[in-house]
Amino acid sequence: MKATGHQLAIHARLPSGHEHSLSTGEVFEEEGFSPISRQLIDDLCSSIHIETWCERNPLDTTESEALRYTWSSFCSAVKTKYRFTFFRTPDSRDEFDRDVFSIAEMLDRLQDVFESLKPWSEVDIGTLLYRARTRHGWKKPKDIGTPSAENAKANRMSPEGIGMFYGAFDEETCLREICRIDQGRYHECTIGVFRTTTSMTLLDLTKVHPVTVFDELSDLQREYSKFLNQFQQAIARPLNTEKANHIVEYAPTQILTEFFRHTRMDALGKSIDGIVYNSSTTRGKPCVVLFVDHDECGFQGDAKARLELIGTEDRCILFRPTIDLVEL
Repeated sequence: MKATGHQLAIHARLPSGHEHSLSTGEVFEEEGFSPISRQLIDDLCSSIHIETWCERNPLDTTESEALRYTWSSFCSAVKTKYRFTFFRTPDSRDEFDRDVFSIAEMLDRLQDVFESLKPWSEVDIGTLLYRARTRHGWKKPKDIGTPSAENAKANRMSPEGIGMFYGAFDEETCLREICRIDQGRYHECTIGVFRTTTSMTLLDLTKVHPVTVFDELSDLQREYSKFLNQFQQAIARPLNTEKANHIVEYAPTQILTEFFRHTRMDALGKSIDGIVYNSSTTRGKPCVVLFVDHDECGFQGDAKARLELIGTEDRCILFRPTIDLVEL
């Protein structure tokens, strides 16, 4: 295995127990090399005579660390201090924080990250999307599709009063998102199947994966990837709805979504049409939020429809913990 320049940066030897030190096995893990065979790792470690390693500049802040720290500060600020004027937040960094970014810079830095890694997906005309609503009897596309402004509730990516289309690419993920597993519970819902009438370009966070030594990335892209892998896991984390004032937890992703909805990406030359993210209820399955307005959901043949409803079905669903979905 040929070492890259990034790998060779981890070469300085330190006394055992140093707070910035890593074992050989930890270096492999840090670099994303985690084969199933434990014996392979043991053999590789035993063949390398140096046992303790550190970064070339262990006290420097890496790009991924700076992004993680600033995102954490951004989340805290917009949830507790500067909901609507964070972009005018005074720069509170002291002389020891100059390696990180200010809160006001966070969204611009994220734009740089996405334009560098290009995690885009193209949705073709005719793609099927599933969306559900609780209770039976929903039949009209404007009832089951994107809610109107007066009916739009706060959600993971959208604030109250701004409707967006939340859906999934498969039926079961859609049902699990709308009918949360809760100690075994019966649900009545209507599921609608929509078809896209235009192609759409999406920011696809599911394309982000743990960086490995085999990825052909520049040092900066490698740092971006390390950050994004943790970032996409954080924004897909289930929300504790029992927590008082829990909707505030969505403020950072709501701001993020609105920024990218109205920002032209250099890599695309246009605004994106939505965001794909990992489901918080179905491991390994994607969900999507589309910037499709209430009036852009219609029946087949509607001239304004970007999403056309091709069918609905009332369902009775029972979820039980650790047991597969059962239809009654």
